[in-house]
Amino acid sequence: MLRTRIEAGELGELAVAGERLQMRLGVEDVPRLAKLIAGDRERGKILDLTVDFDAGPEGHPRMRLAVDGDLQLRCQRCLQAVPCSIELTTQLTVVDDDEQAESLADPFDSVVMEAGVLDLAIVTEDEILAALPMAPVHESEQECVELGAELTDLENRTEQTYRPFESLATMVAGGGRSDRRDK
Repeated sequence: MLRTRIEAGELGELAVAGERLQMRLGVEDVPRLAKLIAGDRERGKILDLTVDFDAGPEGHPRMRLAVDGDLQLRCQRCLQAVPCSIELTTQLTVVDDDEQAESLADPFDSVVMEAGVLDLAIVTEDEILAALPMAPVHESEQECVELGAELTDLENRTEQTYRPFESLATMVAGGGRSDRRDK
């Protein structure tokens, strides 16, 4: 597991120095995102993460988070893999609590440290999940058909009813009558 946790003191030093961290996150580092991945071969995929720190204008450390990578999500139309390119850049102000976040000019672009620790993997995962489409699908229904999926067009769909004992009842009823007629 990659070390992605930054203590409050270290965060302050990174912000004052204007440091940059570059790392690679495996899908195993972002378990909520991993649940959306299609296929086992995608489990080893890696996301490139760059974090630039600075001392924000409101006296709180700020980070610019950039994530880049390609994943295969599950198409909600055909349930097959659909490519999804992750190219995300966001700037977040790091605060200690919700009260500090509310005092910011833009509180929606902030992240609250949990117990004095900032976990970059969790923050990155939250930002990716917020940026993903609600229901990933192939660009056209034709792509889904080509992948072997059935269209759910109700007008063209015929419903078959399976009645396993219907033929048995016919055979028994027919067999009983034919025996009586022969005698």
